[in-house]
Amino acid sequence: MRRGVGFKNNDGTYIPPQLIEKLGAMLTSPLTLIEAGSGFGKTTAVAEVLEDVQEQKADVYWHTFLGEPPEKAWQALCGLIAHADGNLGRPSLSSLPDLASILRDIRCSKTTVIVLDNWQLAGFEISAQLIEALSLHRGKKLHIVVITQPAAAAARTPSNPR
Repeated sequence: MRRGVGFKNNDGTYIPPQLIEKLGAMLTSPLTLIEAGSGFGKTTAVAEVLEDVQEQKADVYWHTFLGEPPEKAWQALCGLIAHADGNLGRPSLSSLPDLASILRDIRCSKTTVIVLDNWQLAGFEISAQLIEALSLHRGKKLHIVVITQPAAAAARTPSNPR
């Protein structure tokens, strides 16, 4: 990992060393929540750091929510979890306890990172509870990264044409 130095990625975006260090902690936590407003470079920074992880032969599975119906978003989430441990069944579309149960038993044979980008567009009515359930998994080699925008950011940002 590019520790101690900032770098510019291919599109010229500079990522400071402090951010690289903090994002490196993704591989020590069961769940990392990255929350900042639109345009802060969350996705770009995570992708750059995870590029190094993939070079180390870790698995990275990524889904970007685009405002699809919640049922489709749930299917995408379940599909990512199935990648992490192919021996697990999928949780049902109607049951959060199923997800929590499956995550309790999840085991990855190697370092696996699941990235859930644009979480605010997933449309889950119980978004906070889902994040909590995802954070309680017991897979020592599984790391979940949730990238989102603050829920009330739009309400706090004044509009001014000047």
